[in-house]
Amino acid sequence: MNILWVTSEAVPYAKTGGLADVSSALPLALSERGHRVSVVMPFYPQIMGRLNLKFSATHDLLRVPFGSGCEWAKVNELKINDNLTYYFIEYHRFFDRASLYDWCGSEYADNAMRFIFLSRAAMELASNFRLAPDVLHANDWHAALCCVYLKSHLYRDNEQFRNCRSVMTIHNIGYQGVFHKGNLFWTGLGWDYFNYLCLEWYDQLNLLKGGIMTADMVSTVSPTYAQEILSPEYGFGLDGALRSRAGLGKLRGILNGIDAGGWNPATDRMLPAVYSADAMEGKAVCKRALQETYGLPVREDVPVFAVISRLAYQKGLDVLSSGLEDLLYHDDFQFVIVTSGDKAIEGHLLYLAQKYPKKFALYLGHTVAYIGAEFSDSVKRTTFVIAVRVESEGPMQELHPGDQTWYISEDGCTLEQLPFIDPRTGAPSAKEDFKPETGRLSYTRSPSEARDRICRALGIGRASSPLGKKFNEVFQMGTSMDEIPNFREFLYQYILPQPELDLDALQGDRLELENLHAVLAEAQTRADALNEIVGFGREAAEKQTQALVNRGAALLARSAADGGEQAVWQERLDAGRRQLEQLNARYADAKNAEAEARRAYLSAHSAAGDSGEGRALDALSEELSRRKTALDAAARRAEKAESALARTGSLLAVLRRSGFASGVKAEELTADTLPQLTEWLTAQEKPLEEAYFAARQNTAALQKEQAAKRAELDAVSGGKWVYPHGDAATRVRDAVNAELKSRGMQPDAKIFCELLNVEDESWQDCVEACLGDRRFDILVPPAHYEAAKSAFVALKEKVGPISLLDTPGIRKANRRADKYGPDSLAAQVSSENPLAAQYAETILGRIVCCDTPDTLEQYPDSATRDLLRHHPFRLERLRTPQRYIGLDARRARAGALAAELEALGETARTAAQTEQNLKAAYNQYQTLLRGTALDELAALWDARAALTAAQKAVAQQEAKLTECRENPLLQQLYKEEEAREAAWEAARAAVEQAGGDIRVCEKQIASCEAEQAKAGETAQQSADAAKSFFAAHPLVEPLARSRMLALAPADKPRAAAQAAEKAQAKLDDALAVYLTGTLEPAQKAYNEHYVCDYPLGLAGLDQYRAQHESLVRIDLERYAARLEQAQRDCKDRFRKDILFRMKDDIFNARRQFRELNKVMEQLTYGEEVYRFELEPSRDPQLAAFYQVIVDKGNQQMTEGDSLDNLAATADPAYERQVDALMEKIMADVDENTRARQEGRTGGATLSDYVDYRTYLDYDIKVTNRVTGQQAYLSRVSRDSSGGENQAPFYVAICASLLQIYEKSENSIRLVLLDEAFSKMTSDRIRPMMELFRRLQLQVLLISTVEKSTAIQPYCDITYSIVRHGDANAIAPFVRLTK
Repeated sequence: MNILWVTSEAVPYAKTGGLADVSSALPLALSERGHRVSVVMPFYPQIMGRLNLKFSATHDLLRVPFGSGCEWAKVNELKINDNLTYYFIEYHRFFDRASLYDWCGSEYADNAMRFIFLSRAAMELASNFRLAPDVLHANDWHAALCCVYLKSHLYRDNEQFRNCRSVMTIHNIGYQGVFHKGNLFWTGLGWDYFNYLCLEWYDQLNLLKGGIMTADMVSTVSPTYAQEILSPEYGFGLDGALRSRAGLGKLRGILNGIDAGGWNPATDRMLPAVYSADAMEGKAVCKRALQETYGLPVREDVPVFAVISRLAYQKGLDVLSSGLEDLLYHDDFQFVIVTSGDKAIEGHLLYLAQKYPKKFALYLGHTVAYIGAEFSDSVKRTTFVIAVRVESEGPMQELHPGDQTWYISEDGCTLEQLPFIDPRTGAPSAKEDFKPETGRLSYTRSPSEARDRICRALGIGRASSPLGKKFNEVFQMGTSMDEIPNFREFLYQYILPQPELDLDALQGDRLELENLHAVLAEAQTRADALNEIVGFGREAAEKQTQALVNRGAALLARSAADGGEQAVWQERLDAGRRQLEQLNARYADAKNAEAEARRAYLSAHSAAGDSGEGRALDALSEELSRRKTALDAAARRAEKAESALARTGSLLAVLRRSGFASGVKAEELTADTLPQLTEWLTAQEKPLEEAYFAARQNTAALQKEQAAKRAELDAVSGGKWVYPHGDAATRVRDAVNAELKSRGMQPDAKIFCELLNVEDESWQDCVEACLGDRRFDILVPPAHYEAAKSAFVALKEKVGPISLLDTPGIRKANRRADKYGPDSLAAQVSSENPLAAQYAETILGRIVCCDTPDTLEQYPDSATRDLLRHHPFRLERLRTPQRYIGLDARRARAGALAAELEALGETARTAAQTEQNLKAAYNQYQTLLRGTALDELAALWDARAALTAAQKAVAQQEAKLTECRENPLLQQLYKEEEAREAAWEAARAAVEQAGGDIRVCEKQIASCEAEQAKAGETAQQSADAAKSFFAAHPLVEPLARSRMLALAPADKPRAAAQAAEKAQAKLDDALAVYLTGTLEPAQKAYNEHYVCDYPLGLAGLDQYRAQHESLVRIDLERYAARLEQAQRDCKDRFRKDILFRMKDDIFNARRQFRELNKVMEQLTYGEEVYRFELEPSRDPQLAAFYQVIVDKGNQQMTEGDSLDNLAATADPAYERQVDALMEKIMADVDENTRARQEGRTGGATLSDYVDYRTYLDYDIKVTNRVTGQQAYLSRVSRDSSGGENQAPFYVAICASLLQIYEKSENSIRLVLLDEAFSKMTSDRIRPMMELFRRLQLQVLLISTVEKSTAIQPYCDITYSIVRHGDANAIAPFVRLTK
């Protein structure tokens, strides 16, 4: 198979977690099984640059659609083996970052754009490189959008993805890529995909959800995890989406494998000794090395457990942490954890490491260091200390400002008074413990505030002042002299400031220009679309005219044809009437013959009936009839009784199902047991009624409870608590806030528990149980207490158990309250509200936290985590409370309510079914006992006997009648009667035949009359239709008549009508096809794109024409005028904010050099004096631009000035030069904007064309005061040593610092030189040291031993630092004397 694997990280290129390991090992394993795998991931230059990757190929231009435009990325191809290739997407705007996803703990603001771009780039790469994947495997939210793209209109018809299916793997569902929905713009998908079945999640964009809902299969890292994420607790809001996918069989848990090669102890050379299942000796060596490394006793008889993991709740490290102490206390084993992460878990593990040093070792993956310096103030005659705490994940990590905490002591503090090292652990002190025993130590984590405090402490003044800014720039000059490659770089870093250009406004103008260009282009596109629609409309109108002419011809032909049809039906009607007259005459003859046959039959029948045998037969027949009537009556009575029995049996069955069982079954019922059953049924009326009404009440109560819990769940899910006692706390709070608001006060009443937080979750149940209903008390600021009290009193008994806290009293009590120890239960509770914290301490402060029940009795008031509470002389078990403190409590309550609702729903359904059963039983019971069923049932057995007797009597009478009919004389009479009867029947048939023929004829006449009327009506309708049509289309009639004659001769109108109607269908179809296939799609696309609702088809053409006319004649001209004005405004701002500012900066640089030269002329280095020289650049292009900048035409423009005002006096040649410079600088504006979007600190580096310093050339003139000779450093440096070139830099540093110190009263006059004089010889160093002494500067030098002979004679204090292994030793330098 061809597999496209998309990820944000992979080992060894970039890694933050397990995703990188999987993205390295699994593609390799798949490739080794013969699958072709292509891995797509970003190229991170700052992270991957150190790897020195040798790419197999580089593709410079990959077009990636992005937003409404496109971007161009570079693709670096790295072939691992024949089946595995990595494709790195290089796009510096998004991926040239110091870390993958965040900076100093804060996610990059453009993460949505970054990884939307990655997903789109992966799809474009697969399409352009013709990878034709069979499987697209997206990993985590960073690549989830690939699954959406695969199913979208953008790629589903792409030939490269025709046979592709997608897999979405969730490595950690806690990270979902949730962003503002406005970021959907960058995807190019459109709002159709922003719905609950795709990317929408609580009105936000959720990239992981989109991948889950659109992938053909979703996988997770284990079967257990696949089950966990289906629950609200672990699904992080996506449990519903995952359950829907799991219900379709689209969710699988696949356990992550391991790299059996890289992690094989038999071959791993990183281990102290290798081992295998067959040779385990090396494992003991590894165990011993592990114990020694982490300071555990080396014991062979105990097992050692080791964990390497992040401290995260998702990984269960909180569970391990909470249960580990009990194991360490009771069991003999050793445990090592190498970790970092959650500070709460970390704190507990540190406690365990201190308590069980021989069993438990903890290595936290971060480094802490303190650096301190002590200063002596000669004016105040006191000392103070400046120190910094630096934290990092490891010694080699690059430091960030957020990792540093700066400290400044009060006067009188020395280094010895600060606890840099914790004496208990030998490690750097914890942040909260770093303070002197006496005095105060202020601190800040803000670099800018730290700079400000240090500058003031050193006598410079505020860091934001001009002197302060200059000091912060210049003081660092001596710390990186070796890193300065040339004189220009020295000036750029330490002398001439980087220009402070405000590019935002110019960028705004440029964006306005781009927007106007886009608006004009969009308007032109809109005009083109409208022009196309108008053209389509003309074609549609022509097709409509053809259809109308043909329809008119069809109507004319049909009207003529229908008029002829009416005459034909009149002829048929006259013929039918003549036939009817003949049929009536034949009917009269048949009627006379039938009367004669009837008289003959009656005579024969009378002769047979008057004989004795006939009378006997009649008597028997009458008796049989009477007996059958009696039989019917008996059958009805029996059926009625049987029905009563069936109803009684049904009732008994229903009662039995409802718990009412009688001792008699319906099938066993007899006349003797019926009274017993009747008595039992009568006695069940009241119990049955009571059971039924009890079931109704139970169902209603359950439904009410369901509604209450559902309302509470909705409230809690929406961020609102529903508190106990009928939500009395909310009612009281709202009443208090209403009172405060009515008095013009801030409505700031709060419920006590909402202000609290429990530090250790394991103590939360204990805290909440001890607080009880006091959690729901109301707290207001002391100033609002009296107003709140009035509202509280007015509520009377409605307040329930809720209290209003006396905050003025709490504030007073706080001043004299005792402080409780760290083992107090109050220490587990924190609050940003000091009054809430004090009240919590009042309630919980005396309760001592005990880890085990064994120590409860040692304190008057104590408690354990598992809710044991010891009062004075009494021990109780507290009830487990419902949690109300903290966000986790709300989530837990929502989960509990959901579970309760589910269980309650099942109970309610069972109760409803019980109610329905009882209702059915009760209704049947009432029907049976209130009716005649029991009376009918009592007659059952008599009715059955009567029915049997009646059946027997009928059978006997039928036998007698059969015997009588066998008499020969009677049979002869009956034969004669039958012959006469047959003749009469034949005569009657003849009458019926004649009558039938008459009726048929009459029907035919009626049908002809109806058809004749219908034809007349049709002819009239056809004539009216033609008249109405031509009234609506008068110009069509002549064309229609010509069309009709062309279709058929005038005497054949029906043929013409048929031909026209046949043609009409084709013409209508052609028009409809054109409308639906050409005109209306264009109109619909226009309406959707431009959000309008013009009618589709021919009906809306007039509106489209009017819009087109307005757009072409008005809007396009207006947009063009606005664009022209915006171009003038942009150039106007460039002149004001950039061009003149550069001129001003050049003049300021000249002034600064003049001032610096005044100082440098007073500084003599040996026999030399230095002077800075500043000239325009000798580069032809830069020199030309320099002249443009300093030209007199580059004037300061006031608010009222504009280019239009200068147009009259402007030099066209000069303006062309300004335009050329502007084009160069605008590129810098774009680069600066991209840098801000990428979140890079400090912005982008300005290029040469926007930096005024570029247009100047610099040099130092060296004058020998003895010989008077002069030379320039630029010429001397080519022939001299590095030391000779370095000396002027040190003189410039001194001059710059002297400018600052001489303007500051009681300043430190400090010069710091790191790796001082590294390129200077001793004869060049000594004059420099003499210069420092003359200037009375305090110089701190860090140098090598080789330079010490020249430096030491001028130093007051000298220290030597000796390195041995990983340790450094420092001591005063001792001079040896002979």
